[in-house]
Amino acid sequence: MREHPSDVDAPSERRPSSFEGYLAHLKQHGSGLLVTGETPEWVQQHASRQLFGTTLPTDGERPRRRLVVRTDQAFDPACYLPTGAQVGDNNVAVVAASRPTRGATAAQSTATAGPTIDDDLTALTSAVTDAIDDLAATVTQPGELRVGVTSILPLVETAGLEAAVTLCDRIASATRRHDGMAHIHCPLADTDRTVEAFRTTADARVEIRQDGSHPVQCRWHTPYPELNLQQQWVDFV
Repeated sequence: MREHPSDVDAPSERRPSSFEGYLAHLKQHGSGLLVTGETPEWVQQHASRQLFGTTLPTDGERPRRRLVVRTDQAFDPACYLPTGAQVGDNNVAVVAASRPTRGATAAQSTATAGPTIDDDLTALTSAVTDAIDDLAATVTQPGELRVGVTSILPLVETAGLEAAVTLCDRIASATRRHDGMAHIHCPLADTDRTVEAFRTTADARVEIRQDGSHPVQCRWHTPYPELNLQQQWVDFV
């Protein structure tokens, strides 16, 4: 993962003393999260809604600014946003890659809030980072900016793994600059080699699963093995 690929490589003075302390650091200083787990799209949408955060801020909190990066025309950005946040709201933006890899659907009609671009990832990177900076222009609190990227796999297929990894790294870095939180979906098994390639872009991985009638669950993975020992599957609510 970013900066600390292993426990050995992480300087002791920078090692958090607890999992809770590490999450608190990410919330205060910004983060890029990789959402893994071979799951159906509706499970990924559930995870995205949770990571985008509530639309009902507590006392002293400002409304969040949210950006959805749509990697395929078949994905409906509205389904990735939490209840109360809608495409077209002043605090919601969409950047959409235009070339469909799974066929266009009715999602096109809900994704008109962002610029449509081709699958040149240099252009996509510029569009996303510009949108992040625009949304963050009025941000005053850590965690106020939230960025979500639908499945990165269509971009891996069309542009290649290296280009997709570079894109995710730039998105995460741009989000961290504003103390925001980016989450990027890579719906493959957490042990998959493609997931491994994206680990360098992330501060943590959020592995998700869903079995039968059970609720969606998640398990966190940090760059620090000693913090991961106690991490169990919990309901993602």
